Amino acid sequence: MTFKTTALGAAALLAAVTAPAAFAWDALPAYNQGTLARNFALPVIGQASVLACGQRERSLDYDLTTEYYADANAAESVTLDGETSAFTLGWRVGVGSGVEVTGRIPVLIVGGGFMDHFVEEWHKTFGLPDGGRNLAPHNERLYRYIRNGATLLNEVGGSGTTLGDIQLGLGWQYAQGATLRGMVKLPTGRESHLTGGNWGGALWSDFALPFAPGSSFDGFASLGATLAQRSDVLPDLQRRAALFGGAGLGYRLTPSLELRSQVYAHTALYRDSDLDGLRKPGLQLTLGGSYQANPKLRFDLFFQEDAVTNSSPDFSLHLGASWR
Repeated sequence: MTFKTTALGAAALLAAVTAPAAFAWDALPAYNQGTLARNFALPVIGQASVLACGQRERSLDYDLTTEYYADANAAESVTLDGETSAFTLGWRVGVGSGVEVTGRIPVLIVGGGFMDHFVEEWHKTFGLPDGGRNLAPHNERLYRYIRNGATLLNEVGGSGTTLGDIQLGLGWQYAQGATLRGMVKLPTGRESHLTGGNWGGALWSDFALPFAPGSSFDGFASLGATLAQRSDVLPDLQRRAALFGGAGLGYRLTPSLELRSQVYAHTALYRDSDLDGLRKPGLQLTLGGSYQANPKLRFDLFFQEDAVTNSSPDFSLHLGASWR
């Protein structure tokens, strides 16, 4: 065996060891992060498999969400205007027998923010509806709902940092590429800051799309239901139950880089209103991707738009990292 052959073999072995392994589909952690949606247990979907016994995954996510919606009729008027920075620590632990334990702890910074001008330019550049944002004062926080002359919600100005509602869950992989999941939302947020504060729960199933082994494509579909305790935030309008679901498609450009698109839908979260932002179902469109720096470390980047306008925030940006 020549030195040249030995060197080539060693280089090939080193490349095989250090190159990122092909990673299983994991959906982007996107869902409706609107202020009025925090009263509901809307989970991250699209994880169609569980971790092996003893395997652990941790994640740190940052979501910057800005929303603006104003509407009125003869009996009602609503304004939802603000910005939230959410830092979420998550974990998954495989405990064996196809079961894993999950958790998510969000810390929310609420206020008027700084993104209004940027979002206006974003919408203008891509020809997206602006919803009257350009007519409102920039970087202010105002959440107000008036019905028949009575003010039922009035959160004006102010900013602060507060704990959101902690989520604890279980996943059971009952078949190849199919996992049943449940989640409980704890009332650790603050209703006075519109960051949750009520009990909730969800039950759903995630399915991997049946692409052939070795395909550059992968994806998921999910379907479930959520229940919520009546909150002090618009309690007479809040629904107690809703359906949700979604689907995603990924294309692997390289062993390390995957582009992804997803949709997340849910039925209407509020009722007895003629205003679009309260009576319409939600549909969020997510575009982004994942980069696997090595077999144990992955980064996510995506942005989110409201495909059904007014029922969810009109712009969200996500940066995240997960490691095993």
